Amino acid sequence: MEVQIHKLEEYHIPFVAKVYEENLSQLHGVFIPLSEWFDCLINNPDPDESNYIVYLNGKEAAWLKINGLSGEVINISMLVVAREYQRMGIGSFILDFAESFAKENCKTEVYIRTTIDNVPARNCYEKHGYAQDKYIRYTVGDGIEREGVLFRKNIYL
Repeated sequence: MEVQIHKLEEYHIPFVAKVYEENLSQLHGVFIPLSEWFDCLINNPDPDESNYIVYLNGKEAAWLKINGLSGEVINISMLVVAREYQRMGIGSFILDFAESFAKENCKTEVYIRTTIDNVPARNCYEKHGYAQDKYIRYTVGDGIEREGVLFRKNIYL
């Protein structure tokens, strides 16, 4: 199994839209037209975030968005794996990558949040050494405030 990660490029946008849409219910998101994906990720990118596409055996398998580039900690704000590649270790690969990214950029901590009902994500984070910091309420993609969990992991430089 060969896993690679690449910075997001314009040609990845259809995959981002597809993987987001197929995980819409788990993410509590709403449909986003392709033109909006191009606009927010390519035409008007957030300077405080970095997006990556993970490949498994040469095929697009997951999307990762890291925020907080200008602060002391980074936030994994999106970690979405295509359904056909779930439960194959890609989530763990992504978390390893994010932690390496944090070290390389002198960040002291990585955090990630998820909704209470996203049990597979919660299990992955705990298995990878992330600690439940606190229960939170936050607004998700569908505009509804939901119960969630904030996970943290200290990064030792």
